Amino acid sequence: MKKLIAISVVFVLLTAAAFAQPSVGGNLAAKITLIASSSEEDAPLVGGISFENSHVNVDYANGDGTAGGRVRLSGRSSQIGWWGGLPFAFGWWRPIPQLRVQIGHNPDGDFGAAQITGWGFNAEAQNSVAIDQDSGDSGANGWKAARRAGFYGGYSELGATLSLYPMDGLTVNLILPFGDGRAEGHSKGVGTIYPKFHLNIVYSIPDIGVVRITFKGNGGLGDNEDYPQKVSAGDIFASFFLTAIDDLGVDLGIAYGLGYKDASDLEVNPNGLSIGLGLRFVSGDFGIKFRAGTQLARVTANAAGDDVVNSDTTIGVVILPYYSLPGLRVYLNAGFGMNMPDPDVSDYNRVDWFVNPYITTSVSSFTFYAGFKLWSDGAPDADTDAVTKWAIPIGFNSYF
Repeated sequence: MKKLIAISVVFVLLTAAAFAQPSVGGNLAAKITLIASSSEEDAPLVGGISFENSHVNVDYANGDGTAGGRVRLSGRSSQIGWWGGLPFAFGWWRPIPQLRVQIGHNPDGDFGAAQITGWGFNAEAQNSVAIDQDSGDSGANGWKAARRAGFYGGYSELGATLSLYPMDGLTVNLILPFGDGRAEGHSKGVGTIYPKFHLNIVYSIPDIGVVRITFKGNGGLGDNEDYPQKVSAGDIFASFFLTAIDDLGVDLGIAYGLGYKDASDLEVNPNGLSIGLGLRFVSGDFGIKFRAGTQLARVTANAAGDDVVNSDTTIGVVILPYYSLPGLRVYLNAGFGMNMPDPDVSDYNRVDWFVNPYITTSVSSFTFYAGFKLWSDGAPDADTDAVTKWAIPIGFNSYF
């Protein structure tokens, strides 16, 4: 740990000499579960505490804004944050206004398309009191479709990105995943790297909205004798974020995975078709967010690998009304999901749900949270009772 601190100090001193004064900031967040349990017989009452965030960011750029980067240092010795052992570090260079190059690893993601339905739906509240994709409470797949279906999720792995700005309102982003995920190395076959490129096109229509179209390569384009890869060539995403109506935002996304022949020569398409919708309305102290998503037309191999089966059709819906009071904001986070199997497989539809009121209050950059969680992942089959879980958490989040 002392060595890490020493290296960090040297890094800051070196960048200060070559760049303008670096900015240092960070985030500290913690969660306390006051009490939690479930409807299972003799279920224990439990509680606990955890740090959900503890990092420092060092951001640097030269005086004319043509080069810079970020390094994130974790305050946890046992693990380097949620991004794993690979450093959270990247640098960028903009030699001309029409071109920007970035190299490194940005686990926070670049170019994500979801403007309403993604992480920002509950934002930092999911570190402690809000049930969401990243809160770690629910294993259910149903309502989570409302967050992830239909929209390009961006790129959070190791690699290089090139951004072109050929005209006002138009951006073309090319992602080259030289790291093949989060693995470093210099001897990977090019047929396993370049077929996983992402091409992202963003066009902003003044006073109307933003169109985003993306091709995300999954490696199947490199399927040949030298680099056999029985996977999809990729996924295609298209989304439109409407901004033309005052106080109302509408985000619609559609994604389709390209089918392929697997190792058993079966025609499969595990990603199929997905559709996502996000709405956001604000009027004075009142606001409401809504998201819905569905995943369908997915085809995979059966357990024996000798035939194809239709995967569950999944539907998720989440609503988040909120109201601002003096010094306080009140939220009601609630949703449900359904997993509906092919009728030839089963007639049992699994239903999951959650109800999650919480409050936030802020003082400067410090936010305090308190809430109540009640949820169920649904019963796995018609003969099993669903388990209902509950928890009373509090937490805080502070930027500096």
